[in-house]
Order: sequence, then structure tokens, then C-alpha cells
Amino acid sequence: MAPFEFGNPSKTLTPWIERYVGYRLGGQPAGLHRGLPSRHPTFIVAIGPPIDVVKQTSRHQDPRTYRAVISGLQASHALIAHEGHQEGVAFEMTPLGFRALFGLPAAELWDLSLELDEVAGSFAGELWQRLQQPAPWPERFA
Repeated sequence: MAPFEFGNPSKTLTPWIERYVGYRLGGQPAGLHRGLPSRHPTFIVAIGPPIDVVKQTSRHQDPRTYRAVISGLQASHALIAHEGHQEGVAFEMTPLGFRALFGLPAAELWDLSLELDEVAGSFAGELWQRLQQPAPWPERFA
């Protein structure tokens, strides 16, 4: 099984979402990985254990765990702890899509990470719950 799966959004969503990335990493020793800066604002929903950010991209933000994390662009990497398993869906959003979905420009979250429910309310819990159900990647992407 490949650790990454990619999906394309429907044509109506392509101005806002470039693609979906499903990841499933397991059988590894517990450790840290770097969440690298990207050209996309961050929007990741964890499947299973939450995302344990032990070092944020900004020294002004404390470590935190997230079921679903959003952030603007970042200039440095975050450190994410895991117990040998990580799974989730990353949404590679455009800046316009970030604004359309969350109601604020990605620049407002420059170098800052938030739990999705802080911005999206009950939508966040519903999305997280739906993605916890076992399903093939294409169904999760839909």
C-alpha cells in the first residue's frame, strides 16, 4: 500500500482546491517529522491520532495537538511527533479557496496554526467524524 494517495477535486472546486493528499504512514518507530513550508495554506484533517505539533513554526505559539489544523503560509518547519502511525487528508487549497472556505485571507494566519473548529465551528467536528470511518481514499476525498 502506497503511503500517499492523490485525488483531484470536481471541476467546480478547482478554483479553490488543487488536489487532495491522503497519507497513511505506519510501522515506523515513534519519532518526529518536519512539517515543511509549502506554497499552499495548511488544511489537514487527522484520521486516528491527532496531529501532535511539538514545535510550531512560530516561536510565539505553544505546542498543541489538532484533530484538524489550518494555517496560513509559513517561513519555517514545524515538528510533529508520532507514535509510529500517522494518517490524514491534506487539502492543497488556493489562497482564494482558503478565503472562500474560512472567511479570512490566509495572510491573517501567517505563521499561525489553529484548530479548525476555532474558525469553522460545527463543520469541523462533522468533517473530522466523517473522515474517521474506514473508506477507500476516493470516498474520503469525495
